[in-house]
This record gives sequence, structure tokens and C-alpha cells, in this order.
Amino acid sequence: MEQNNAIREEVLRKGEAIYLDTLKQNLEVDHMGKYVAIDVNSQAYLLDADKSVLIKKAQEAFGKKLFYMVQVGNLEEPSINFRDRKNVAWIFAH
Repeated sequence: MEQNNAIREEVLRKGEAIYLDTLKQNLEVDHMGKYVAIDVNSQAYLLDADKSVLIKKAQEAFGKKLFYMVQVGNLEEPSINFRDRKNVAWIFAH
């Protein structure tokens, strides 16, 4: 369990750094309010205005691994996905 928490924290940390350092400035110009999902290993990302649609797209594109997700322009509730017995759950960091 402790290892899983460390992995989740790493995805949150890496995802936030990728968003802030690489994507934020450009995405906020044309995509404010949309959601972005980021594969923290490849730094590939997807956008969609609908959070549920984006989750499905990201799961298809990134596979079963964790990805970072945030609303463009709003770092109040970044999250990561993770599977727990066929259910998708969310962890929110503040």
C-alpha cells in the first residue's frame, strides 16, 4: 500500500511539473477550461471539454497505467486515475 501511495505521489508531482513547465502557457491561450490528461512517462497529452470523455480517451491511449489530469487554468483539483478492482477512483491533491 505504501508503494502505491509513493507511485501516486510521483505521478502527481511529475504531472504537475509537466503541466506547469511545458504545457500551461500554451494550453491556457486556446483551451482554458478544458481538461488535459498527461502520460507522465512519455509527456503525451490529450484534451477534451468533457472530463468523462477524456478519461475514456486517456485509458485507451495510455493503457492501464496512471495518468495526471487537471482542468486547464485550474490547479485546485488535479488528480490521477487508478484502477482498484475494475473501478476507477480519483485522488485529489490540494
